[in-house]
Amino acid sequence: MTLAARAGTAQSAGPTGLADEIRALYARAKAAVGEDDLAHIRNVTAYGRAIDARRRELLREGGPRAIRRATALEMMYRLMQFSELGHNIVHGSYDHLPGNGEYHSDRYEWDFNVDVDHWKTMHHVGHHPNTNIVGKDHDLGYSIFRGSAGQDWYGHHLGQVALISALAAAAPAAAPFFLANIARKVSGDPFFSAYTLR
Repeated sequence: MTLAARAGTAQSAGPTGLADEIRALYARAKAAVGEDDLAHIRNVTAYGRAIDARRRELLREGGPRAIRRATALEMMYRLMQFSELGHNIVHGSYDHLPGNGEYHSDRYEWDFNVDVDHWKTMHHVGHHPNTNIVGKDHDLGYSIFRGSAGQDWYGHHLGQVALISALAAAAPAAAPFFLANIARKVSGDPFFSAYTLR
């Protein structure tokens, strides 16, 4: 029984039927996005700005307790910038809505230390067409980790748990390098070039 049949919208079985079901699901989901969603994302933006403002106040106060709280708020703020805001907006979730303003994927500038064009190349061109395909989906291990038995094994994987732990602490500094390197691979650009060495 197909997904559509279970959902009460039976269509022909097989790859064509599944493709049609997926296209129809996409069209319904996109049509459902509207002014309420823009209001939600504006609210998330305002909430993020409030978190960032409070984080800055705590840093000005100083002291161990304030610094710990500011660090927690910084992590929340960056997570919101990347996932709730950036990922959805850069995917073009609101592009078709009138009055989308700063929430159009071509205009949005996230407060995150990853170049948005690198992320678009890595994510839209490299990840989505190749999701979970070993050797093609760079989200599997971000080019250096082994996250699937189907991935080639190299000696440095012996220490990947320690490496992951170290990079987690340095993620804000490491993320631009990883994403730029993946975007470079996806677009076929050389690692060393006049552009990368300037």
